[in-house]
Amino acid sequence: MRKLDLALFVVVGGIVIGGVVAVIVGNNRAATDVCTSTGANHVISISNGIMQPQDTLAQHCDTLTVINKDDITRRIAFGVHDHHQAYDGVSEKILHKGESLTVTLIKTGDYHVHDHYHDATEAEFTVK
Repeated sequence: MRKLDLALFVVVGGIVIGGVVAVIVGNNRAATDVCTSTGANHVISISNGIMQPQDTLAQHCDTLTVINKDDITRRIAFGVHDHHQAYDGVSEKILHKGESLTVTLIKTGDYHVHDHYHDATEAEFTVK
């Protein structure tokens, strides 16, 4: 094989292998971070300072809605109190009476949601 042919073979082979790796990595990312459609909607209601249900089991690409039914303003946050972590691009949101927050469940695992103003108002959700 001539040097030019060998160099061309190496370059083309590298592009093909790189493309395959990019597709595999892209497919893995799509499976955990992107939803083309949503499934069931799970609702956590806040009434009398309590989030119900306390535990929610959901599937990847379902949605989760938190509704404030109390008269007081809530500051809904993901993660444990004072260590908020964004979920679906939301780390916290103010909810007045009757307002809600909906996120798409794009990341699998166990998560915590709470009212930052009243950290005993909390619940857990698991995304499979």
